[in-house]
Amino acid sequence: MPNLFPSITSTLKRIPFAALIWGICAVITPKASLPVQAREATQLMRYQATQEMSHPLTAYLAEKYNRPPKLIKKIITLAYAEATRINVSPLLILAMIEQESGFDPLQSNSYGATGLMQVVGRVHKDKLPLNASLSDLLEPATNIHVGANILKEYLKKKKGDLNKALAQYSGNSIGYANKVAISKRALEHRCRGFSEDSAQLLVADVY
Repeated sequence: MPNLFPSITSTLKRIPFAALIWGICAVITPKASLPVQAREATQLMRYQATQEMSHPLTAYLAEKYNRPPKLIKKIITLAYAEATRINVSPLLILAMIEQESGFDPLQSNSYGATGLMQVVGRVHKDKLPLNASLSDLLEPATNIHVGANILKEYLKKKKGDLNKALAQYSGNSIGYANKVAISKRALEHRCRGFSEDSAQLLVADVY
């Protein structure tokens, strides 16, 4: 299958996975903590590939959902890229994936929701990348890209109200926004353990 995201893919290949993890975890910290973040980034970029795979966020999700660590690593990388593109926290995207599919790229239901972010393709064909088909929604890159676009659209429609945007995303499923918030806080907790300094950092009020 052709690469539908050449610019994102080529950029991410040049960024160490540990640096991406730092970026994901750094978004939950205040700007005042930048010196600490800079020290963490320097430390993380020195990690070897085997150390990257054992990062607590990857290990936590792989073990919790019985998924291959390489798949979780790929999903985290894609979530970081798409969250950066639409200006939300990568942990929000990961929390939504957790609630929607439990990190199963092949998840589907009778309504037609497909993939990691349970995208209903027939409703959101306009958000597919150029040359992509509905079957591509089973691919993590396409699914997260479209799911992020849906969230972006709903945030704009709801004037930045995340709870309302999440409610629309879920089809007004009762308690969905709260479940996503709980998942996001759990991921934030894992990020706090990323270095000895991070226990001192407070969670910023961001999406």
